Amino acid sequence: MPSELVREDHMPPDLPPGIIAMLVLNMITEDGLPYFFGLLTHHLGPEKAIGEWTRVWTAEENRHGAALQYYMKLLLPNHQMVGVERLEHQYMEKGFWPNWEGEPYQLLAYVVIQEMATQISHSNIARQAKENDHTLMSLLGKIAGEEGAHHTFYLNLFRHILRTDSTGAVLAFQKALRKFSMPGQGVEGFGDLAYLQEKKGVFGASEFALIVDKVTERLELESLGDLTPADEEARDAICKYSGTLRKVAMRKKRKGEVRTIPLPFLGRHVSITI
Repeated sequence: MPSELVREDHMPPDLPPGIIAMLVLNMITEDGLPYFFGLLTHHLGPEKAIGEWTRVWTAEENRHGAALQYYMKLLLPNHQMVGVERLEHQYMEKGFWPNWEGEPYQLLAYVVIQEMATQISHSNIARQAKENDHTLMSLLGKIAGEEGAHHTFYLNLFRHILRTDSTGAVLAFQKALRKFSMPGQGVEGFGDLAYLQEKKGVFGASEFALIVDKVTERLELESLGDLTPADEEARDAICKYSGTLRKVAMRKKRKGEVRTIPLPFLGRHVSITI
């Protein structure tokens, strides 16, 4: 439970603003839970085993946002926390409701990717927080572990689909990869925060390439047979996609680049030298 992971008498140290900003982005991602639950229920239904899973999954995910928000309230003064809460409010107003009508396989492909992306992001911030606050490191590590378990469930579900009803499933997975973005993209300043995470080695093109490689291997895409020509073409494109992402990551590594990122909710800026 959140109160077991972050005790009320915990006194967080002064964290670097970059870590705080990356933490805010991850917390906002977790805040989309009502929309995630709605999407799963809308496309997969509330009944039987999948309905039970969705409810249990929702209960687990709810603790992530609660724990992160509790930690942030101990960390930030009230006026800064209000700025963070305004971002959360903005996210809930904008919502997250992708157009997957008629393509529930694309929803499942998305959550396979997104759960691993969230796991990696939390894990990498935990690693960077190790020198600052072991409580935060432990909290993020716990959340990352649960996201990893959720990824495994969706991965196994999608693997089963590929072997029992593969028509269109590989193509849906390719679409999910091509269009992928984290749920909080509509929040003001999301691009700056995502850029910060990429340059700090938390989540970017390199990490996304790793996801593509791991998921492709675990789904055993290359060994699938009896595919339609469209799915065959999609599989070939998926297997090449991580290479494209790594080329993108290399182009972004321009030595000596300095960029100042505004963090209005903290009332300050962060300068990054690459």
